[in-house]
Amino acid sequence: GNMKLMNGNQTMVVMTKFLLKKWKEEGKINGKQFIGSTIVSTKLVNDVAANYNVETKTGLTGFKWIAKMVKDFPNLDFIGGGEESFGYLVGDFVRDKDAVTATLLICEIAAQTKQHGGNLLSYLEELFLTYGYYQEHLISIVKKGKKGAEEISQMMKNFRENPYTTIADQKV
Repeated sequence: GNMKLMNGNQTMVVMTKFLLKKWKEEGKINGKQFIGSTIVSTKLVNDVAANYNVETKTGLTGFKWIAKMVKDFPNLDFIGGGEESFGYLVGDFVRDKDAVTATLLICEIAAQTKQHGGNLLSYLEELFLTYGYYQEHLISIVKKGKKGAEEISQMMKNFRENPYTTIADQKV
């Protein structure tokens, strides 16, 4: 029942942490591995991977881009990757959003965590205590037509040239 309490980003981080820990325990991390992520995904996954000396490659939204990473970096081992949409790709044999393997993985994490007296939420809490609390929220802004494209271009230019230093009285 506690899966309802976790969002897609949190689920992705839990699965990534579990895989990284397993790879490390098996002695398979040697600097030639990577985790795949997207521009809409939590940066917590980057921090977790960096803690294992594993690079996170970030692509555009969509699993075709994560699968492309596998193709584009044939000399690196792809451990896993996902995005905020509850999708996850374990290993390089499916190369698309893989609910079957992701479901098996989260069940394995839940079973092992339960054996040690915890649950998925306590596993996530351990991550937060180690790396800090992360919270993300997506907002979609639609601008149509030529005028919309020009407005978007100007907005992006403004963000790049004048980045926010505070949001809601919080330092960025």
